[in-house]
Amino acid sequence: MTRILALQEAAANKPTTMPGPAPLTDLSPVVAHASRAGALLPRLALVSLAAFVAITAVVHLLRPDLDLVRDQMSLYLIGPWGHLLQSGYCILSLGMLALVFSVQGSLQPRARSVMPPLLFCVAAVALCVTAYAWMDMPNVPVSLQGRVHGAAASTAFLAAITGINWQVHGFLRDSRWRPHVVWALPWALGCFLALSLLGLCPQPMIGLGQKSVIAVILGWLCLVSLLQLRMSQRPEALPT
Repeated sequence: MTRILALQEAAANKPTTMPGPAPLTDLSPVVAHASRAGALLPRLALVSLAAFVAITAVVHLLRPDLDLVRDQMSLYLIGPWGHLLQSGYCILSLGMLALVFSVQGSLQPRARSVMPPLLFCVAAVALCVTAYAWMDMPNVPVSLQGRVHGAAASTAFLAAITGINWQVHGFLRDSRWRPHVVWALPWALGCFLALSLLGLCPQPMIGLGQKSVIAVILGWLCLVSLLQLRMSQRPEALPT
């Protein structure tokens, strides 16, 4: 009996061993995978934008019969090498969608909005319609296809520029993007201004005016794509 009591007392006085902390899991492979996945869309956007610029330049070189200053982009869609520029329009549409969905996915929740993706989707569809519904040639009766082309082209410009400005206002609510609003907002407003001034462009320079508006829009898209790519490669850039 005495021995049993002694064993019980020894067991009661034995220090309790608490389980140690669980070993830390190495999250670096997860972070690396998320970084690579997050960089995919901005890379796609940059490649698409670069491809569109390259295709446009090549088509202009292949069409010496058209005037860079006088003739609109729509005329390059008709005739020789028009199919090449049509593919460029579709590639640009893909790049715009890749960019807006990449940006929206990386923004902090309070900065996200359904409107920029919606507007960019409208612009992308309108751009593809513009590519395949030819404009009416000068001095010919107005056709249904020509009306569709004109409406689609106007929609593509307005939807893209409105989407750009809407997206910039979303940047104001994101701590990582807010410092870049200092240039992104004036540039976005400049897109609206450039489109407004296009209506005042004299007819002999309408081609150059239209291409200038496109260049302003492409510049904004390229810079945002580069910034989005840089942010997506940082672990702290992952959305919370």
